[in-house]
Amino acid sequence: MSLGTRLFRAVRHDIGRKLTALGLAVGVWFVLEGLVLDEQNEVLDVRAVHSVEEADRERLTANRSTIYLVVPESLDVQDVEPDNLRLRVKGLKDDVRGLVMSAVLEFAESDLLGQDQAAVQRTLGRENFKGRDRSPELTLFRIGRDANPTLTVTLVRRATVSLTLGAVNVTVTGQPAKGYVYDSAGAKPRLTVVTVSGPGSIVERFRSDPGLLKLAPVSVEGRNLTVTQSVGLDQHLLDQRVTMTPASIDVTVSVSPKDTELKVFALPVTLKNEAALAEAGFRMVGRPPETIDVLVRGPAPELERYAQDLEQLARQIDLVFDFRHALLVGGTNKPKIDCFRGDLSLNVKVLGVNGLDEPRIEFKLEEVEKGP
Repeated sequence: MSLGTRLFRAVRHDIGRKLTALGLAVGVWFVLEGLVLDEQNEVLDVRAVHSVEEADRERLTANRSTIYLVVPESLDVQDVEPDNLRLRVKGLKDDVRGLVMSAVLEFAESDLLGQDQAAVQRTLGRENFKGRDRSPELTLFRIGRDANPTLTVTLVRRATVSLTLGAVNVTVTGQPAKGYVYDSAGAKPRLTVVTVSGPGSIVERFRSDPGLLKLAPVSVEGRNLTVTQSVGLDQHLLDQRVTMTPASIDVTVSVSPKDTELKVFALPVTLKNEAALAEAGFRMVGRPPETIDVLVRGPAPELERYAQDLEQLARQIDLVFDFRHALLVGGTNKPKIDCFRGDLSLNVKVLGVNGLDEPRIEFKLEEVEKGP
């Protein structure tokens, strides 16, 4: 009898019991694996720190697995590709449940190869990782989709510059209360000189154009008074690892009532000291106008009550022209008029009808011929 025939008969002999035993063995294996083994999938964060000691301190208190990129303070991480990886582990339930693992990758200025920026590749494996407080026995350890995934870390050299801040660095968000406006051009950082550090390619742009540095927005939403807030750098810059010393400064944004304009026509002008002309050897040709049109500009809450009664507004304004203040030269003169406000605040401006300058009166002078 051939060997093949003997093997075939051996397999067929009592085949039912053999299949039953195999099924029981497989079932017991799956049951035991479900009771004893466990699997965990977790997304690995990628975080940059400045020392191995800092990474170790964070690793002891971290609640999720992390890849720490250790770079000296003279360098910065501009980009990481991919920015996260998936970690899959399998082992004894007691080892896998709540397992936090970390890897530490160190970089140095020499990785730049003399350049201001360089893309450095590092391949991660099981040997790069360790548990927070134990070394688990794992039957499966896989990072990402590949057995040996590679991180591409773009390093840049950091730079530092001192900047003088002004209104151009301030951003404002929100709308003040109805009838009020804010003055972004007059915004004032209380501390004007700061030190800014970050990737050289970004910081050097600030050196040539300080206005590119933006502070976090100051909110004026619903406000009817001047706002002072402590703000740091805009989040966009923080995301690019730009830092400022001090980290925050007080910024004041003026909020004031919105101006409104009212035109007052034929407002009387009081002429004073006309005799001063003759004493100076001049006389008027014709008469100056006794009334002029003016534009009254000021806070809306103050002027709105006069919108339906311009005569009452006119009674609050006295225009006086003193010939002694005129520029007494031949030709046409348009010196300004003194304006006296009754119960109006100093925030109310009385202007010429064009709204560009103070009201003026126009007249023509000629010299008086002196006798022999």
